[in-house]
Amino acid sequence: MTTDYILVGHGLAGAVLAHQLLDCKQSLVVYNLDNPRSSSRVAGGIFNPITGRKMVKTWKADELFPFLFHFYKKLEKKLGASFFHPLPICRPFLSPEEHNNWTVKGTEPEYAPYVEKVASAAESDTCLRHHFGSLILRQTGYVDLSTILESSKLYLKKLNAYKEEAFDESLLQFEKNGISYQGIKAKKIIFCNGEALRKSKYFGRLPFRLVKGEVLDIQSDKLPKNKILNRGAFVLPCKDHFRAGATYDWQNLSLETTEKACGQLCKKLDTLLSVSYEVIGQQAGIRPATFDRRPFVGVHPEYPDLAVFNGLGTKGVSLAPYFGDQLVRFLVKKSEKIDPEVDMKRVF
Repeated sequence: MTTDYILVGHGLAGAVLAHQLLDCKQSLVVYNLDNPRSSSRVAGGIFNPITGRKMVKTWKADELFPFLFHFYKKLEKKLGASFFHPLPICRPFLSPEEHNNWTVKGTEPEYAPYVEKVASAAESDTCLRHHFGSLILRQTGYVDLSTILESSKLYLKKLNAYKEEAFDESLLQFEKNGISYQGIKAKKIIFCNGEALRKSKYFGRLPFRLVKGEVLDIQSDKLPKNKILNRGAFVLPCKDHFRAGATYDWQNLSLETTEKACGQLCKKLDTLLSVSYEVIGQQAGIRPATFDRRPFVGVHPEYPDLAVFNGLGTKGVSLAPYFGDQLVRFLVKKSEKIDPEVDMKRVF
């Protein structure tokens, strides 16, 4: 059997890249063994252009956000599934000074495209504990990651392009005109397998900075279902409950949930919310974050038949469409260079 590309992994990175390759008329085979506690299954999937404690514009927001809206809407139609949910994000102010600053800052050209409203205290949600007003953001929302992964898997299976099995790197064979794996010949193999890439003979020295994240599933009849709350912790409306998160732990990288993380999240929620809630579940995952918070994209400098699309970290929903497209243009159309800030060669 001959194919253009073999993809290792079908988390968000692998799923996005697979469909971008298919849209360019490329054939492919995906190898993936589902892990219900992978970062793509556990993450909230939020996309937000104004982030961090200081509420600043995220890296490359002006390029990433228009691109992701177009991509996910198109992919929804292709897969016949609903997983892209634009929703405003409400970020409460912590002081009157912060409210005053954003009254001016929100009208500046750099931030105005992402600011829906600077709301007064009277206009803010009554479920919030702070009473200094709030920043209402647009071009925000979330991607239902479980739905996108399941619908993508079904689509690929219909094309006989999905193998539900683990990939064994030791079985790779380098040939004159490409590479082969268990009888399948391909132009290139692209590794999209998250933190598992650390065990690779070829990519194991990429400097990941893995971080464990835990989230809670909560119930409350007092929380809004038409927006995301986000300050210190996020509260995301799902189908029949809310998801709240998230913790950051660089030391304990097990996939077990902890009482410590539950306590930390409840403390953050109690700081954010003035209403009661019930914890009904808890999940943990390992984010494939990198040393400089930039993904790893491109072709191996010593093994040109091997490529990587990995390390998307906490902002994978925002990063994957834009940089996946860049990698496809580089590999298939030869019409684009890999951005030096994400090119994996920066660390080799």
